[in-house]
Amino acid sequence: MGFLKTLFFIFLFYYSFKIISRILAPFLIRYLFKKAQKSSQAEFRQRTNKQYKTQEGEVFVSKSKKTKTTSKNVGEYVDFEEIDENE
Repeated sequence: MGFLKTLFFIFLFYYSFKIISRILAPFLIRYLFKKAQKSSQAEFRQRTNKQYKTQEGEVFVSKSKKTKTTSKNVGEYVDFEEIDENE
């Protein structure tokens, strides 16, 4: 009898979770999208405010954090000559 009770509670929990998640999922997704939109708008405002705070005639240079790494040990240069096959 205990095994049937356990199966009953497992199925009850599973189906109740499915029903509740179908009801609450749209609200949760909508909340997460609004939160992401607000944070991206705040970041955009922050970046545009930094650009407009410069005085007229002042130069603003933004440097990217990407650095190019080049190796001096690329290889040796080989000079090729064209050979005319007709001669």
